[in-house]
Amino acid sequence: MAKITSEAAFEEHIEDVLLNTHGFISAKQEDYDKTLCLRPDTVISFIRATQTKKWDDYCKLIGDLDQARRNLLKRIKEVVDKEGTLHVLRKGFEVIGAGRFDLCYFEPTNPVAEESRRLYKENLLHLQRQVKFSEADEKSLDMGIFLNGLPIFTIELKNQISGQNVGHAMKQYKDTRDPKEPLFRFKRCLAHFAVDNDLVYVTTELAGAKTHFLPFNQGADGGAGNPPCKVGYATSYLWTEVWQKPRILDLIQRFIRVVDVLDGNGNRTGQQRQIFPRFHQLTCVRELGADAQKHGAGRRYLNQHSAGSGKTNCIAWLANSLATLHSSDGKPVFSSVIVISDRRVIDRQLQRTLTQVIETKGMLVNIAADDGMTSKDLKAALEDGKRIIVTTLQKFGVIMNSMGELPGERFAVIVDEAHSSQAGQSARAVQKVLSYSSEDEKKEEEEKTIEDRILEELKHRGPQKNVSHFAFTATPKPETLQQFGTKHADGTYKPFSLYTMRQAIEEGFILDVLKNYATYDQYWALLKKVKDDPEFDEVKAKSLLKQFVSRHERTIAKKVAIIVEHFLATVSDKLAGNAKAMIVTSSRLHAVRYRIAVDAHLKSINSPFKALVAFTDVVKDSKDGKEYTEANMNGFPEAATADRFESDDCRFLIVASKFQTGFDQPKLIAMYVDKKLGGVACVQTLSRLNRTTAGKEETFVLDFENSAEDIEEGFQPFYDRVTLSKETDPNQLYNIRTDLEKFGIHEAKDVEAFAKLWFDKSKTDKQKLLLPLLHAAVDPVARKWLAEAEEERVDYKSKARDFVKLYSFMSSLVSINDTGLEKLFVFLRFLISKLPAQKGELPTAVLDMVDMEKLAVRKNDKTDIGLKRGETKVDPLNYGGGAELSEEERQALSKIIDDLNTRFNTSFTEDEIMVIKQLEKKIGEDEALRQQLKNGSRDAVEATFQQVAKDAFQDVMNDNFKFYKTVNDDEEMSKEFFARLFEWYVDGQKKSQAKKK
Repeated sequence: MAKITSEAAFEEHIEDVLLNTHGFISAKQEDYDKTLCLRPDTVISFIRATQTKKWDDYCKLIGDLDQARRNLLKRIKEVVDKEGTLHVLRKGFEVIGAGRFDLCYFEPTNPVAEESRRLYKENLLHLQRQVKFSEADEKSLDMGIFLNGLPIFTIELKNQISGQNVGHAMKQYKDTRDPKEPLFRFKRCLAHFAVDNDLVYVTTELAGAKTHFLPFNQGADGGAGNPPCKVGYATSYLWTEVWQKPRILDLIQRFIRVVDVLDGNGNRTGQQRQIFPRFHQLTCVRELGADAQKHGAGRRYLNQHSAGSGKTNCIAWLANSLATLHSSDGKPVFSSVIVISDRRVIDRQLQRTLTQVIETKGMLVNIAADDGMTSKDLKAALEDGKRIIVTTLQKFGVIMNSMGELPGERFAVIVDEAHSSQAGQSARAVQKVLSYSSEDEKKEEEEKTIEDRILEELKHRGPQKNVSHFAFTATPKPETLQQFGTKHADGTYKPFSLYTMRQAIEEGFILDVLKNYATYDQYWALLKKVKDDPEFDEVKAKSLLKQFVSRHERTIAKKVAIIVEHFLATVSDKLAGNAKAMIVTSSRLHAVRYRIAVDAHLKSINSPFKALVAFTDVVKDSKDGKEYTEANMNGFPEAATADRFESDDCRFLIVASKFQTGFDQPKLIAMYVDKKLGGVACVQTLSRLNRTTAGKEETFVLDFENSAEDIEEGFQPFYDRVTLSKETDPNQLYNIRTDLEKFGIHEAKDVEAFAKLWFDKSKTDKQKLLLPLLHAAVDPVARKWLAEAEEERVDYKSKARDFVKLYSFMSSLVSINDTGLEKLFVFLRFLISKLPAQKGELPTAVLDMVDMEKLAVRKNDKTDIGLKRGETKVDPLNYGGGAELSEEERQALSKIIDDLNTRFNTSFTEDEIMVIKQLEKKIGEDEALRQQLKNGSRDAVEATFQQVAKDAFQDVMNDNFKFYKTVNDDEEMSKEFFARLFEWYVDGQKKSQAKKK
């Protein structure tokens, strides 16, 4: 027995488990052919045992047993050299005179297929220690695993007690395992493992120093690594679970695959890569399948998988697994699998991945690909055996409206980004279609009473026994956790499967965007430019004035100067000079003005870089009267923006509620935020930066609007494990109904009359008249609402909205067999649209009465925003609280400006203002500077001005030395101060010249 601290002892332990627990066969070096790179006797033995007649016929055809053996082994090598081992194991190989021979048999999806199961049991797994792989020397690797004679896994082991670890194993592969050796050529083996006592890494392609290993670890307490094992090594799951015979064959059949590498346009590059699942992907798909097989249709599963989790692959593998899943009696668990994305255009990567994973022709159909497709096309696809349907929620809704029936009874619905696409009524729309049964068709429409129709609606709500939901999201909200999460004994809800943001960062699959996070404070002062002092609503006026500052050309110009300077100094040379940045703005008008300012600034410094802008519809800027669109500002169609941003010269993408979710551009290194962010939107927006690519090691964020505390609050719930503390109480519906009844705005008869119309929609002669009748039914209630005091109107409408939202949410979770609540729901949902918003007019006149006097943007200390490890508990939303009308407080414009200046001012004292006025007077008296302003370039004038102004500042130093020292010692303040003096000087001289004319 080897010394316990040695590498050999580690090998012996693994060997013992594989041979004595998993039925592997011990292999010897003399049985391995280095040239053919296989075990000849094992290969022939497997063929003879599983394809006896074909082998015998081939031997007779050749006439020589040894020659037949040599022919087959040579042919196997040729096919493996060309197509790879995975191809041969999955599809066999062909040889002239015999046709196809199989080299592997997979477990049949139908458990009653006896002959297929017999062949499956014939598969042979061999383990060889110290595999000598080279014909040139006696080098050996620690372990090799062979399937039916073909090498599938190589393993380098390190026992940490001996002073080496997994890093040394990876280095050994990179430095001493020549990829030109037959065993190490691309696609020869399915994976190469580097293993120590605590960690596992894997690669599918050896490329010397460029070899890229990925972690293959379970994760520990929400982070990277492996949890300690009570009875063995932390990595023992690899040989006790992953390398079990059935699981290895399942890996080969369903997970490992070779794919073409595509360029940005989806064209083949001529290169390939072999994909091996990460541990969380493998366990997620298997555990979901096992639970669905055990319990059948009708359950819900929430998978909280961070960005960088490889969600697209996971969804593709899951769809394929569920489509072929059979119960113990041999029947399919699901008739069809429907993959729903929230995006209007299904992600191209998802389509490609599904096509690569699902090799059986005819299984997959994309209903989102052609807008002309209808429910008839869907029905035909299902009847033709299209087991997997890919669509968007929007297209599914169109299908739903015209769908009469589906030829199947059990469905698996995989939802991408569940928190948005499956909220409330969207979930019911899906369920209503998929819960259709033949019983509905048998009942004649004429026989149904109004109560029958309501109960029929209710039947489509709540948990559906024939529909299972598999939801994926990185940012589960409380509603998502209750709707799809797993309920535990203590009443909490948790995800079924978990791959946290923290683990993705620690494993290096995404970058931590909260490092290098710089926030800015803004200081400014407004000036009242009218003699009158009118009064305005204080809250509304302050909001408008802050927008005025934010959108002011000086504010934007100042921020653009900071942005471009930072980008050129810190970002532009990253990624071999190809780094890009995103500027996030608060509105479409904000984006337009930013684009104009960025263009002007880049032009002024002769920069070769360009900016693009992204926003929807048309923006009219009252400042210049022009209309702007994304297309006319960029100079090409809106659909081309993402592709054009890929070009080398386009470095800035200025966005307003576009490209802030689902946009993957690995070259994004920096983000400049000029918009309030919070919650899910905060995470989704900043996560545009976290994609990794070669050479990308860090990101930068400059935030002009949010504090570090704001960002931490937005990210914390989604960083590690998140749990819903308790479920929403459905009895709140009755509480809200009681509160609504107390207003006396609607009565029971109003609800009944509306419901009678709403649910009596079957007769075609009433269809044309239905909508005006519905309006007529609620108009008297809407008029009663308008007659109420404003405070009552606001409170009633808030509670009505809460009822509709809560009913939409709860009716998708539980069976609410209360026709009264359903009637109230449809009534209020229609009524709310008839109740006008009580916003009041904004006092826009205030914008013509002010101007900006001073502005400074100061950088705070750069920080790394640290997030807490561990579980975060969130509470369910509170419904039915109502709303209170905020009383309008009117204030004089001067008081409003004073309040804002107190909060945002740079706080010059009266004495300091006197010094500034003296400076302005001295500078204004400089005749040489005045003449240069008339005849010289702006740059030349500014250079002269700087010297004149600083000389003048020295002259007034004794009048206020403290102020002089404050400006002189703060480089940024000094720069801002003299830049502002220059603007005052130029503006003053222009006005003076205009008066003379």
